[in-house]
Amino acid sequence: MIGSDRSATAQGDEAMLPDEQYLIRERILKILGAAFHIYSHNGNLVGYCKQKPFRIKEDLRIYRSETCSHEMMLIKARNIVDFGATYEVTLPDGTLLGCFRRKGFTSSFMRAHWMVTDEHEREVGQLLEHGGTLTVLRRFLGPLCLLFPETVVLSRTDDDTEIARFRTTRNLFTKSIGISILQDHPQLDELLILAAGCLLCAFEKRDRS
Repeated sequence: MIGSDRSATAQGDEAMLPDEQYLIRERILKILGAAFHIYSHNGNLVGYCKQKPFRIKEDLRIYRSETCSHEMMLIKARNIVDFGATYEVTLPDGTLLGCFRRKGFTSSFMRAHWMVTDEHEREVGQLLEHGGTLTVLRRFLGPLCLLFPETVVLSRTDDDTEIARFRTTRNLFTKSIGISILQDHPQLDELLILAAGCLLCAFEKRDRS
């Protein structure tokens, strides 16, 4: 588990279920861009994700704390085109951890679907929103979607073994994603799983705005 900042703790962390290791919560009253706090299972702040505003290409940076003095990783789109875009996850020194490739039209209007590749760009997993017909209805329900929280599952490509689950909850002001890590995987480590959670938060906010 990544290091924590014990000077900051989650408020209302009862939203985290017992089997969840992390909670990503949207920062409210953020005027430009978007920001998300990342908490560990005991409510300590372990990361702060900040989306750069007014960028032609998506740019998300994850820091150790809200001071933004220690960058942990960067999530950045390779190109401007949204449909089927690829997002690289790198360490501050430029080391590639992996990539997330959005499945175009389906991911925007039907249900979230991403392909996950390792540092050599070999496909190792996929992110897929579960929920059947509700996954489509949520796109059109507006505020009523609060009644139907979604779950996105990260699974291995070779045998569909579930590696992690991302459970989204909302109220009228903000949303959060609880992350359950179910299996260890050499190409899908905790940093890449946290990056997936932040990317899902950022796109969910944009797609429904």
